[in-house]
Amino acid sequence: MSEQVVSQQVVPGPGAVVSHAVVEPHWIDFNGHMNYAQYVGAFDAASDVLLAELGLGPSYRARTGRTTYVVEAHLTYDREVKEADPLEIHTFLAGADDKRLHLYMRMFHATTRTLVATNELLCLHVDQSGPAARAVVFTPEQGELIAAMAGAHAPLVRDFPLGKGIGLKGRRASAG
Repeated sequence: MSEQVVSQQVVPGPGAVVSHAVVEPHWIDFNGHMNYAQYVGAFDAASDVLLAELGLGPSYRARTGRTTYVVEAHLTYDREVKEADPLEIHTFLAGADDKRLHLYMRMFHATTRTLVATNELLCLHVDQSGPAARAVVFTPEQGELIAAMAGAHAPLVRDFPLGKGIGLKGRRASAG
């Protein structure tokens, strides 16, 4: 995957963590629009901004050997975007427990304000310092930051389609 160029802007108060990007020429596929892998890359860079706000960024990993892994993801594509289109990504902490974070992201065309895509992630807090990575609980200090952000974001994500599955409604898969 190519490097994603995403700027960050942390909105004060209880709002989403907001990131910006511009669709680069090398993000375009043979269909003339942004390739699906580039959506994942842009969302990944945006999630890093929220993780840094929680003190879970690269310096945390370097200092402690702990980090987060994405263990589940659900991406939707609502509108295509093309080269040079400006993007704005809103990242929310939709929920958390002692080892996991539930993130929900909405990507908008920054000029038209049209919803372009959504991404929902389940992240697991892991310790990589041993011979094998293992899930570990957040520290009490991290738990406080996480609870505060999740509480602030809770009313904002209430009407989002969290936990939405994938499938064909009213149809069964056929073998052939």
